Amino acid sequence: AREPFKGYWSLTGGGGAFEKEKNPRKAIKIEIKDDLGVEFKNKFYDFSYEEQPEPTIKLFFVGTLKGKPHINSKETISEIKWTSLDLALKEDLAFNDKKILESLMIN
Repeated sequence: AREPFKGYWSLTGGGGAFEKEKNPRKAIKIEIKDDLGVEFKNKFYDFSYEEQPEPTIKLFFVGTLKGKPHINSKETISEIKWTSLDLALKEDLAFNDKKILESLMIN
């Protein structure tokens, strides 16, 4: 995660793919491929608005990965790990990722 959440766990994603693709469903596929080197079959899940560190609208997708994930983007990702929602909620999570994971538990 970037400052002010450096050292925290976060859901993968980002905005860089929007430079190549304006459609969010296609952009997240590019982002996942660029970051983790795998194909992502997605479905829109939810969105959130944050004011920190700057006004941001985040779109959340759920889906399946095709391939074995690995770090392609070493400047923004230091480690990847797959875990259950229960264990993820016990981690220090960046941004408002905990709120999104909690909503996944309910739904």
